[in-house]
Amino acid sequence: SSSVPSPPTSADSQAVTASCMGRIRLSFVTLLAIWLSNLGAAVPDLDRNSKTALTEFYTALEGESWNNNTGWDGLLDNSTYRSPCASSWHGLRVNCTNSQAVVIGLDFERNNLNGSFDIAVRNFATTVQNLSTIELKTMRTLSGTIPPSLLCGPESMQTSLGEFILQGNNISGTLPSNECLSRRSGKANLTIFDVGDNAISGILPSAFLCDSEAAEKLVWLNISRNQISGVLPTEECLSTRRSVSKLSLLDISGNDDIDGTLPEALYCGNDAAKPLTFFASTNTSLSGTLPSDACLASRSADFMLHTFRAQGSSISGM
Repeated sequence: SSSVPSPPTSADSQAVTASCMGRIRLSFVTLLAIWLSNLGAAVPDLDRNSKTALTEFYTALEGESWNNNTGWDGLLDNSTYRSPCASSWHGLRVNCTNSQAVVIGLDFERNNLNGSFDIAVRNFATTVQNLSTIELKTMRTLSGTIPPSLLCGPESMQTSLGEFILQGNNISGTLPSNECLSRRSGKANLTIFDVGDNAISGILPSAFLCDSEAAEKLVWLNISRNQISGVLPTEECLSTRRSVSKLSLLDISGNDDIDGTLPEALYCGNDAAKPLTFFASTNTSLSGTLPSDACLASRSADFMLHTFRAQGSSISGM
C-alpha cells in the first residue's frame, strides 16, 4: 500500500518559517546594497555657480549659432540637460571627482563664437576658479577685451590658469598693465600667453620679460600681428631676470610701433636667457645690431637659441 506523508511537525514549521525569513532578509539586504551602490555611483555634475557662469558664456557668445554646441544646449533646456561627466560637451574640459564636475578648460577653434569675450567670462574669476586652459582660436567673430581679473585677480585663478590663448580673433583693448602683472602671486602658473593676430594696442609691459613673479614661469609669449607699441625692455631691466626664467619663445612680429634697440641681454650672458629658442621681431621698428662676437662668445653650450628673425626691421648686420 502506498505510504501517506506524515503531517508537518512543529519543528518542521519553524524550519520553513526561518528559511522564508532568511530569504526575505537576504532579498532586503541585496536591494539595499543595490540602492546604496546606485547612490554612490551618482554622476558628478556642475555646481550652481559653474552652471551659471557657463550659461552666461554660452548666451553671450550666441551658442545656439555655434558650429558645434553639443552638450551646451542643455543649459537652456532642462529636459535635454546632461552632466558633462555623463555626456561630452564640445570644447569643455572637466575633471569628474566623486561628487562634482570641475571645469578645467575651454578649447574652441573655428567654432563661430560670436560676441564679446570679456562679457562672456565676466564672472569666471570668482566662479570657475580651477580653469587651467582658455584656448579660443581663429574666430574673427570673437571680439572684446582681456579682463584683468583673469590674469591678476584671485590667487586661486592665478594658481590654476596655465595657458591663455586667444590667437587669430578680433580681440582689442590692451595687454595687462605692469601694475596688474605686479600684483600676481608667486604661486601664479601662467606658462603660455598667446594673443597673436588680433587688434590689441597699448604698451608692451616690461613685467612680462623682467624680474617679476609674473614672468618667472612664462614659457611662450606671442603678441605678434597686433597694434602694440613701446620698446623692448632695457639691458638693465633684462639683466635682473631670474635665473629660473623659462621663456623659450618671444614673438613680437608685425607690431610696427615697437621700437628701441635690440638688447643683447635678451639672448646673451644672463642665465635667464638660456632657454630662449625662438625670437622674432619681423616688421617692427626695432633698431640696433645683431649680437656682437663678444656677446655670442659669452654664451655657454647650454644656450638654446636656434631661430632669430628680424626681417623688415631696422636691425643692421644681417
